[in-house]
Amino acid sequence: MFKKKSKKNKAIAMISIVNNVSEKDTLNMLFKIRALPSNSHEIKAIILRISSSGGSLGAAESLVEGLQFVKQELDIPVIGLVTDSALSSAFYIAMACDKVVASPSSLIGNMGAIYRKFNISSLLEQLGVEYEVVSSGVEKDSLNYFSTNKDEKSSITTVIKNNHDNFIDSIKKFRPIDINRLKILENGEVINAKIGHELGYIDYLGGLFSAIKIACELAQEPSLPIISLDTSLSKTNGVSIFRKLINGVIND
Repeated sequence: MFKKKSKKNKAIAMISIVNNVSEKDTLNMLFKIRALPSNSHEIKAIILRISSSGGSLGAAESLVEGLQFVKQELDIPVIGLVTDSALSSAFYIAMACDKVVASPSSLIGNMGAIYRKFNISSLLEQLGVEYEVVSSGVEKDSLNYFSTNKDEKSSITTVIKNNHDNFIDSIKKFRPIDINRLKILENGEVINAKIGHELGYIDYLGGLFSAIKIACELAQEPSLPIISLDTSLSKTNGVSIFRKLINGVIND
């Protein structure tokens, strides 16, 4: 006799991006997203809570790919909920959601790419310390703290510009925003969500309850409970994660 499968309860899954967008947290989120079909609940929508000033653009691109998987392959709507800020790469992630909800005073924007480094060459000069380097190319040492390379035609400058252009192109793809309104933020400006709503970056002004309502509407369900998917790696050791990956599932 076959054992009858228990019916899964429908629910909204909440995933949080807090503080920096990092490879570690993004990787764990992607594991959670990939394991959604085997979740103990039938996930009808995802609320992606965002409170971040940015971080790794590469990690953000990986997470956006995961969101596309959710939206297209699993047919699950994703609602971005900006509770405090969604800046730089966090803004990039927010724009990839089906709908974006934000409290009016939340900060958004800061589009683009940036690279920072300390330059202590002047300090070494004052101390009488000489820095010598032998490299295979003129720009091989350009990212070193001791380097004085400020050439606007350097490869790192080109990379930053290309990443900025990719950022803007992605926003155009994610959201049908008028080109004149897009230019308001293309130089890295920061605005509040109320202005962002007027410009078309934010779909609804509100908080968690608004996000839940929109999630239910997109899932065509009158009401749904929320389950939280913990994305923290701090309480999980590497061996445990490896075992779960072999099994193909990371449990709630």
